[in-house]
This record gives sequence, C-alpha cells and structure tokens, in this order.
Amino acid sequence: MKKNKILAIFLTLVMVVSMLAACSKGNDSKGTTNNSSGQQSNVEQKQEEKKEEKTDSSDNKTETPATKTGVIKIGAIHDLSGSGSVLGNASVQGHKLAVEDINNAGGVTIGDTTYSLELIAYDCKSDPNEGISALKRLAEVDNVVLVLGPSLSNVGLATAPYTDEYGISFLGQFGDPR
Repeated sequence: MKKNKILAIFLTLVMVVSMLAACSKGNDSKGTTNNSSGQQSNVEQKQEEKKEEKTDSSDNKTETPATKTGVIKIGAIHDLSGSGSVLGNASVQGHKLAVEDINNAGGVTIGDTTYSLELIAYDCKSDPNEGISALKRLAEVDNVVLVLGPSLSNVGLATAPYTDEYGISFLGQFGDPR
C-alpha cells in the first residue's frame, strides 16, 4: 500500500513536470523545438550529443537494463461533456501528452522493472454520481494506482472520500479547498 502511494506521488510529479514542459515547448511538425532561426535548441543538441557519446563510449562501464517490464495504469475523471467540458477535455489532452512523453522517453524504471504508463479516462458529465461510478470502475475494474481530476469541485468533493476507501492516490484539480 505504501509502495503504491510513493509510486503514485512520483508519477504525479513526473506527469506535472512533463505537462509543464509540453506546454512551454514550441514544436514544429517534427516535434523538435526550434528557435526563431529554425535551428534546434541547445538543450536538444546536448541531448543528442549525450546519446551519441553513450553509443560511442568504449569505457568498461556496463549499464544493466531493466530485466522486467510492466504497465502502470493511471485513471482520469473529467468532464468530457457537460458544463465543464472545456476544462475536462483540455486536462485529458494534457494527461495524454504527458503519458506519451514519458513512454517515448523509455517509461519509468523502478528497481529492475521498466514500466510504461497507460491512461484510462472517463467522462463524469459534470455529475457527482457519474464521477463516483467512474472512480469505482477505475479502482475495481481497471486497477489504477492514481486518479487525476476532476476539474469541477462538485464532482471532486463527491469522489474524494472513495479514494481512501480504495487506497488510491488522488490528484484533484478542483478549486474548493475542502
């Protein structure tokens, strides 16, 4: 249980950082960041140089790759229809980008296991009862370790108590301080 919470907190931080990075990037059609003259950024050039150094290095250091793989399921409950759909759809798109970025970077390695992330998003339709049903489905059927969202306080306040019941970490976005 404690291991799942630590993992969920770690993944939350990784996703938040990835979302912030994705929001601050200026991407061209190839997905590379360009400055005003159309050249690759210094950061990307350095990353490419490091990759080349790793493949060209002939020192005796041997990296042991993770020997096992797995999937970490992350749930999202957002208003994809209804009064909060503008916030909900934007949030889910941000979550998808973060998961894609993390997976494209090789996933998350913990010990000798490398995990890819899987996002499972449900529409709560701005309805607290739909949010509770979605949370229960994420916990009982999908076996997620973390739930992101919802965007509206009425749904968030209704679903929050169930996260304790199921032992799921919950990163709500709603503004009500309760």
